[in-house]
Amino acid sequence: NKGNLFYSRRIGRVGDKPRRYWDIGKQIGSDETIFKNPEQIKLINATKISGRTQKGLGIGILNAITNNQYAIIENKSSKEKRKIETEPLTNYNVLVLDQTLKYNSSISFVNTNVLRNGEAKDANVSALLFDLNNKKNTLNVGGNISISSLGAMNNKIETGYAHSLYFGKTSGRFNFRFYQDLYGA
Repeated sequence: NKGNLFYSRRIGRVGDKPRRYWDIGKQIGSDETIFKNPEQIKLINATKISGRTQKGLGIGILNAITNNQYAIIENKSSKEKRKIETEPLTNYNVLVLDQTLKYNSSISFVNTNVLRNGEAKDANVSALLFDLNNKKNTLNVGGNISISSLGAMNNKIETGYAHSLYFGKTSGRFNFRFYQDLYGA
């Protein structure tokens, strides 16, 4: 949950069909029919390791790999079959380093990336987050800065960035919080 950068249901596109599932009808000839077009993506492996050291450093690592998915197309007359890829082999990675500090404060680094086989887009996002409280836990300041890169179809890398800052009074009769967010590409 650190940085709100990773949504685990993207692994294997849970609840959604493969990326090119709906494109198959456009890729077959008039003498062909769709023999099989699986709606789910197969998970090959997923590994999660997490823990916290005695000095308060939290470490979290997630790696998951999904298999290629293919539609099977059959020639109506010859009954020959061919495959069309609907989802490439994909590797999902998340790394979180979270150092706890005094007064319920913390500083964190988060990196997420998706690597796809073939021409599909790859993505990488890194963020640095901080959340600081005073000794009495009455004032809070925090924020994050993040940068993203997306491998575009034309082999160019598209980059984006974001930052957020906040300050607030978090206890007593009158509480408030001020936010400032900036997003750009």
